[in-house]
Amino acid sequence: TTTTTTTNTKEEEDLDDDDDDDDEDSFVETDHAAALSLEAISHLIDDADAAAVTLAARVFADTAPTTLPRTDLSFDDFADWYTDGGFQLASWFELLDLYKWAL
Repeated sequence: TTTTTTTNTKEEEDLDDDDDDDDEDSFVETDHAAALSLEAISHLIDDADAAAVTLAARVFADTAPTTLPRTDLSFDDFADWYTDGGFQLASWFELLDLYKWAL
């Protein structure tokens, strides 16, 4: 039997070290991108929440028969609000009707 011994040259060892550095750099870049994505999602959630609160306040204000604070809204009141112009403010509500989706 014969035994083969392989020795790396200095250049080959440097290339191997560079590959390790590239892997580490890639991980750091991926980790940074993930953190930025999470931050963007967090801002998006905050914006969506603020928009929902603002829209709800608008619906209640537009449908309130008096200045008393309201804590409920009937479907009929909401339907009237939407039909009488609310569709212009919240046209995205149409996306909630999956039957209108062309699949």
